[in-house]
Amino acid sequence: MLYALLGIAAAFCAYIQWGDEIPVPYVEKNQTKQEAKYIHNVNKRAEKEKYERTKMSRTPSGYMTVEEYEELSAPKDRMTMEVEIPKIPTPADMIYVPQPNYKIARYNNPPGSPEITITNTLYKRWQQNAQGIVSPDFKRLVYPSVYYYPNSGSTACDLFVINLEEAKSNMDRILTANTVHRLSEPILSTEKTNDNYFTFRTLTPVDFTPDGTKLLVKEKIGNTRDGIWKTTPIVYDFSVGNSYSLADVRDAIVYYWKETKGLNLNDKRWDIYPLGFSSSNPDWVVVNAVAYTGNTPVNLGVWIVTAHGERPRLMTMDNSSTVQIGMNGYKLVKDGVVAPSITEKEEQQLKRIEKASEKQKKAEDKAELKALKNSYKAKIKEMNAEFKESQKDYALREKIQSSTSGNEAIEKYKAIKAEQESKKAAELEKQKAKELKEKFALASKRNASTSWSEDVLTNSKENIKINQYEISEIICSRIKELLDLTKKQINLLTKLEISYIIFTGGTTEVNDFNLVVDEVFGREMERYHVNEIGCRSNKYSSSLGLIKYYHDKLAFRNKLAYTVDEDLQEELINIKKSNNNTVLGKIYGYFFND
Repeated sequence: MLYALLGIAAAFCAYIQWGDEIPVPYVEKNQTKQEAKYIHNVNKRAEKEKYERTKMSRTPSGYMTVEEYEELSAPKDRMTMEVEIPKIPTPADMIYVPQPNYKIARYNNPPGSPEITITNTLYKRWQQNAQGIVSPDFKRLVYPSVYYYPNSGSTACDLFVINLEEAKSNMDRILTANTVHRLSEPILSTEKTNDNYFTFRTLTPVDFTPDGTKLLVKEKIGNTRDGIWKTTPIVYDFSVGNSYSLADVRDAIVYYWKETKGLNLNDKRWDIYPLGFSSSNPDWVVVNAVAYTGNTPVNLGVWIVTAHGERPRLMTMDNSSTVQIGMNGYKLVKDGVVAPSITEKEEQQLKRIEKASEKQKKAEDKAELKALKNSYKAKIKEMNAEFKESQKDYALREKIQSSTSGNEAIEKYKAIKAEQESKKAAELEKQKAKELKEKFALASKRNASTSWSEDVLTNSKENIKINQYEISEIICSRIKELLDLTKKQINLLTKLEISYIIFTGGTTEVNDFNLVVDEVFGREMERYHVNEIGCRSNKYSSSLGLIKYYHDKLAFRNKLAYTVDEDLQEELINIKKSNNNTVLGKIYGYFFND
């Protein structure tokens, strides 16, 4: 019991001493290292599994986590999705598939003719989108969506709006209109109750006003086994976002025939046909009333009513062309097919495109896999570095604890860590300075920016801000000094015309170095790029030149050596003994000795 209490007390004291730091447990060295190594290997295996899972999830599969499924199923902004112009798919090996041509035509032509066409698709999929109408300004498309309820055999309808892309041509605006871009809420809807068997309710766009602000719609209610019961005109005003029922025109028609002719239309089968907006006054809607009293329908007159459903009245009993109806909206209609010769050329082009796209896809896939692999390797490298650092830190703690105890151990540990962090910071600062020199500094101020500045740390640990233009100005002046000196020395060596000049060395790798050379020498320079294995920087050109020189000398004298001592060096370059024993002096002696 006593030993147990002492153990607890020791552990508590260790915790107090190290504060937030993780205490070093009293365990065998090998056991602690093995545990740390085991955890490290588990983390690496998890990272490898994540990498393999990422490779497989490039094309969705069942090998996913819940989080990945949720990410794929996250809602997307439908309005920003790109839609291509629809085209009949044609395999590259297909000889000829007729491609339809389209043209833009008037929608309400003749007036009152637009009707919903329902196909068998409705009874299979329970929904069908019907013919849409485009506004006169080509800013929006309105289309009806019909729903089928199989339990009662009835239908209902919504009217949706798609805002067209203004940056495209009128034809492309219509061709790229897609239900994915439709507004979420319909502008008009019929009753959705389906308790009456075989009833149908539809909304059919008739026409727009010339300015596109109002839309005339006819709502039809009927029974598939009994025909149409009634048609009601409706006007939707986009400027205010409101709809107006024109049902009063039906009441006016009933009243007129009962008062003037003694005919009760409520006992008869009759209906109205919305024709469109009046050409002379777009604020008025024109409808034609017809009674079904036998084989031949009876005309009940052409009536007008305001767009808000007010002041309905008889216009004429003559349903001929005396009434001018506007035809303002547009639609797409087929206009023949593309010529076979054009299709053949498209097929040849398609084959080339498919081949090129397949090649590009393979290249992109390869590049993506390579990027994933490099990312995985970088992560593992980072994990290994962190593990190595943690092991070093543990070894340091263990070393300090074995030789020192108490607060003294903590202070010693903090001092060593501070020194290590200082060295690391210095290395990082050195690396940053190197990168800054390579990317930030320019040999010429011509392309330097006055707005680009960077914070740097001086040797005196002072943080200052340097400007690209200012630093480039300093570098430019120094390089000019060197080049002017070089130019003078060349003129001293020879008075002959020099056809070309080749520059190399570390300074040549400074960005825009060629601009300074052109300014000093008045000609385009040639820059020699060192490209040897293990030596791919111009800053090594002098060293590489010396190595190549001695190698050639050795080969010329049929000598084989991996190192060059001083005696062999003198033998190779045939230097006369003098006080000038520098490398430059030796090279000078090689050229100018007898």
